[in-house]
Amino acid sequence: MQVEYKVVFNRKKKLNNKGKALIQIEAYLDGSRRYFSTDIYITPQEWKPSPLKAKYIAVGTYNNGAYYNKLILDKIQELSSFEQKCRVNNNGIFSLSDFDILNQPKPVKPILLTFTEFYAQQLEIEKKNIEFVTWQQQKTNLDFLKEYCPVIAFEDLTYALIEGYDQFLKKRKGRDGKGMKLNSVDKRHRQMKKYIALAINHGHLPYDQNPYLKFKSKKESVNKAWLSNLEWERLENLTFDSESTPLMELVKDMFLFSTYTGLRYSDVHVLTKKSFQNTPDGLELVITAIKTNKPFRLPLSHLFDGKPQEIANKYLNSDKNRLFYGITNPKANKLIKEIAKLAKINKYLTFHSSRHTFATHMVQKVGLLYAQSLLQHGDIKTTSGYLHVDQVEMFEQLKNNGEIERIGDATKTTIWKSSDKIERK
Repeated sequence: MQVEYKVVFNRKKKLNNKGKALIQIEAYLDGSRRYFSTDIYITPQEWKPSPLKAKYIAVGTYNNGAYYNKLILDKIQELSSFEQKCRVNNNGIFSLSDFDILNQPKPVKPILLTFTEFYAQQLEIEKKNIEFVTWQQQKTNLDFLKEYCPVIAFEDLTYALIEGYDQFLKKRKGRDGKGMKLNSVDKRHRQMKKYIALAINHGHLPYDQNPYLKFKSKKESVNKAWLSNLEWERLENLTFDSESTPLMELVKDMFLFSTYTGLRYSDVHVLTKKSFQNTPDGLELVITAIKTNKPFRLPLSHLFDGKPQEIANKYLNSDKNRLFYGITNPKANKLIKEIAKLAKINKYLTFHSSRHTFATHMVQKVGLLYAQSLLQHGDIKTTSGYLHVDQVEMFEQLKNNGEIERIGDATKTTIWKSSDKIERK
């Protein structure tokens, strides 16, 4: 008589402090039973046995259901294979007590590091070296990866796995009920590439086994939003009623300050009173850029009629040390879209649109090379990607001058003399 195997949940009718109970395999033979742990703990809601459709499919589609069902099947296969081997060695005779041999302690094998664990370890090391927002993004990618496959060994890093992860991300529904866009998926792949490269550098994976040697993620072109002179003025003149959130004006000023200075969100976000120095010509901004870790100075009174200095003074007189305290990047992006609607700006603005605005207008004042320096770009090609042309202003230029004036690089040795103040036409 063969052993009958059955999947059993919460045999002791008791949940642990996380509201979960153990799944076990029941082995039945000649009126006796033995129980074997699967080491899988689930909630009662996840327990969905389907004996008619698939005998040992016991976990529903929650979270890691398919993965858990595979572990259950593997455990049953292990027990059944052991039973058959014993019967071959004992002329077909087998009893449940023979399972005691299977349960005898086995030699302890060294614990091998998985790629998932390696990613987590390196992520903690990176936490000290990168901006917190960037670290959060990389942590989110690890969470997505675990959701796709809880444990990934280094030998599992194949083209098929990366392709599967690509499809998982595209189908994974976000808050809007839709899957990820191509550029967001590409961002996750770039984060994966980083940790696979680290694994190769640490000797955990041969270079020729890097799955990204063959897999290429897809991207789609995106129109970068920026403000024309008319849109800029509408935003500057925008006022808020009493029903608006108190943060609206703060975000508007924060965004405008970046359009006047070209500073990234990461640098504007951490500005304190110590970031400013009084000089005979007015306020001067003195910081070390977070992304480049390079010192940076800007005379605010010489930029766009001193408008960044006006905003700085407005908040330097407050009782808070941080100028724009309490505004996270996601919160800023959300409010900027609301502010754009109020200002009748029909563009998909994000905080980064401020740098595109600054670059586009600044290059017309001081030329491409100076604009590159002000934006803290290492490559002039990067700066070129921030430059835009307003069709209305271009047609007006053609109408007035018969041609578009050529924008050349500035030849002055300095742009910070009082006679060289940057104004907006």
